[in-house]
Amino acid sequence: MRFGQSSILTLLGAAMLGSLIGCGGGKARFDTGPIMEPDEGINSVEYWASKGFETQENPPGALPDVSAELGGAGFEQLAASLGFKTNENQKSMADPRGVPGGMLRIPLQEFPATMRSEGKDANTAFMSMVSGMMYKSMMSLDSWTDEFTPALATHWKVEDNALGGQTFTFRINPKARWQTGHRITAEDIKATWKLMVDDGLLQPYKGILYRQYSEPEVLSPYLVRTSTKDLNWRHFLYFGASMTIYPAHIIGTMTAKEYMERFQNQTMPGSGLYLLRDEDINQGNSLTMTRTSNHWDKDNPIGKGDGNFTKVKFRVVTDETLQREMFKKGELDIYIVGQAKYWVKEFLPEQIEQLGKGWIQRKKIYTQNPNGTSGFVFNMREEPFNDIRVRRAFAYLLNREKLIDKLFYNEYLPIHSYYPGSVYENPNNEKIKYDPETGLRLLAEAGFAHRDGEGYLVNARGQRLELDLMTDESPTWERIITVIQEDYKQAGIKLNLKPTTGATQFQMVMDRKFKMHWQTWTGLYFPNPESSFKSNLADEPNTNNLSGFKSKELDSLCEVYNKAFSQEERIKLIRRTDTILMENYQEALGWYGPFTRLGYWDKFGMPEWGLSRTGDWTSLVSLWWYDADKHKELVNAIKKDQNLPLEKVEIDYWKGYDPATIAR
Repeated sequence: MRFGQSSILTLLGAAMLGSLIGCGGGKARFDTGPIMEPDEGINSVEYWASKGFETQENPPGALPDVSAELGGAGFEQLAASLGFKTNENQKSMADPRGVPGGMLRIPLQEFPATMRSEGKDANTAFMSMVSGMMYKSMMSLDSWTDEFTPALATHWKVEDNALGGQTFTFRINPKARWQTGHRITAEDIKATWKLMVDDGLLQPYKGILYRQYSEPEVLSPYLVRTSTKDLNWRHFLYFGASMTIYPAHIIGTMTAKEYMERFQNQTMPGSGLYLLRDEDINQGNSLTMTRTSNHWDKDNPIGKGDGNFTKVKFRVVTDETLQREMFKKGELDIYIVGQAKYWVKEFLPEQIEQLGKGWIQRKKIYTQNPNGTSGFVFNMREEPFNDIRVRRAFAYLLNREKLIDKLFYNEYLPIHSYYPGSVYENPNNEKIKYDPETGLRLLAEAGFAHRDGEGYLVNARGQRLELDLMTDESPTWERIITVIQEDYKQAGIKLNLKPTTGATQFQMVMDRKFKMHWQTWTGLYFPNPESSFKSNLADEPNTNNLSGFKSKELDSLCEVYNKAFSQEERIKLIRRTDTILMENYQEALGWYGPFTRLGYWDKFGMPEWGLSRTGDWTSLVSLWWYDADKHKELVNAIKKDQNLPLEKVEIDYWKGYDPATIAR
C-alpha cells in the first residue's frame, strides 16, 4: 500500500445535501450523518503555520544544484549503472473507484496514553495505525507480491562490506515534502536514527535494534548510507521499511526526553496523507484524523483510491453494549464484532431491523494477516510461576474446549503455536487440552498438595495458591473470565479479579508488576522472536519479553535465523523456536479466529477483497470510501421504510493466494 507502514488514511467533511433521517417529519430514527460531496481535505502547510510551526514554500522537483549522480534530477536514468534498484511493477491494494470525501466514525475502546508514535506507552496497535496515517518510512511492502516498493525513497542499493555486514544506500524522492512544505532529505533519516538510539525514549528494544546500524551518513540531500557489522536478512527490512521517518527541522535538536515531553499530547507534522489537529484531540473522548489536500504524492496513479476519507473519527466508547447501540442508531459507522455469541445469535437480519432491511450490512472477511496470540502470560521471575510445573498446570486447567464450544459457538480455534495458522507453526507441537488430572498432579509435585478449609490449594508453608488478575471492565470479557475463574476455583486456585483500566494494565505489565496477565498480541508477517523472547530482554522493563523468558538454545537459534536468507531455512528455524516456546509454558495460550467480523452502514464502497491481504480491519480505513449515492439511497430507504439488497456475508478472496504466482 501507498500511505504509511500501517496503510491507513482518512477524510474531511463537505457540504450537507441531506438532513437527518426522519419518519414522517418526526424525530430522526437513525442518524447516519450528513450526505457529503467530494472533499480533498485541508491544506497542511496552512494548518501547521497556524500552529506556530515553521513552514516553507519549495518549488516542485529536485534541488537544482544536486547532480544526477548524487540523487538529483536525472538520477533515474543512471540508477541501474550505479547499482541501485527500485520496483516498477508495484500494485496497489486500493480500488481506483475510491474518491476523496466523507467521514468514517469508528469506536475506540480506550483513549491512548500518549499522542507520540515513539517511546514509552506508544507501543500499541492503535498508535501504530495512527502513525501509519501520518508518517511514512523509506520503503513499503507490496501486499500483492511481498516485494519492497518505493515510499519516501525511490531507489536502494545493498552491498556487502568489509565489516562482515552490509551497507545500505537509499535515494530520497526529490518530490517528497513534509506537511510544513519542507523538503524531505537525508538529514531526516539521520535525525530519526539518533532519536531511535536515545535511551531517553524508554523503549529498550528500539535502542538495541537501531544500534545495529552505523550513524547514517549524508552523502547528499537525497542520498543516505548506513552499515551493519553483521549479516541479518531483517536489517534492510527494519531500517528501510519499518523505521518511521520524522522531520529533522523539528526533532534534530531535541533529546528523546525533550521529544517525549513536547509530543506527549500532540503530534508533529508528518509526511503522510493525514494529520491530527490539536483541536481534534478531545482528551479522553475522541480523536479525528483529517486528510490533507496537498500531499506531495497525491498525483501518483499507484495510490489512486487509497486513503479516501476526509475525516476519520475515533470515538472512545468503553462499554461494548453501548458501542452496539450507538452503531445501530447510526452514531457509529463501523462496528467490529468481537464477540462470537453476538455474531452467531444476535447480529442477524431476523434479530435487528437495520440488518434485515439491508440498511446495515455485515461481513466476515478472511485474509492472510498473520494471526496473533492470546493467553495468560506468567511472570516467571517470581513465585509460583518460576516453577514450570505450575505453569504447565495452569495450561492444562484452562478449559479452552468448553469456552470455544459453549461461549464462542465454535467460531474460534485453539492456539497450539506462537505462529498459529501460518507456515511457521510447528505441526508437531503438543496439542494441549483440558486435563485437570494432570494439572492437579503437577501442582502437587510443585508443593500444592493439600487444600485449606475453603478448598484452595496450599503449600507446606501454608501459602494459598492465590493470585490477583487485572481484568477489563467490559461485560464481554467478564463472562469469559468468570468461567475461567470458576474452573480454576474447582482446581483449588483462587483468582481475585481486579477491574483495571487498559492504560493502568499496560503500565503495570510494562513495569513487570503482575503475576499472571491475559495478553493479546498481533502477529508479525515476518517473525522476529528476538524482539519478544531473547534473554537480553528478560529483565528489562518496557520490552515485549513480559514473562522473563530465557533460553540459550533460542538465543542461538535467533542468531542463525538472522543470517538465514532462505525462506525455507527460516521456516525450519522458527518451527524449532515455536516448539521451544511451547515446551517452556511461559503462557497458557487461548484461541484465535482467522477473520474479521464487522457491521457497517451501507454508505461505503470497498474493493472486492474487502481488506488488504496481509492486513486486519484497520486496512479498511485506507481501502474503503464514502459513496454519496449509496448514502442517498440509504437515507431514502429509511425514510420510506424500504429494503436494500442484502449482500454476501463472507469474503474469502485471499484463500489459496500465493504472492509468488502473481503476474509481474
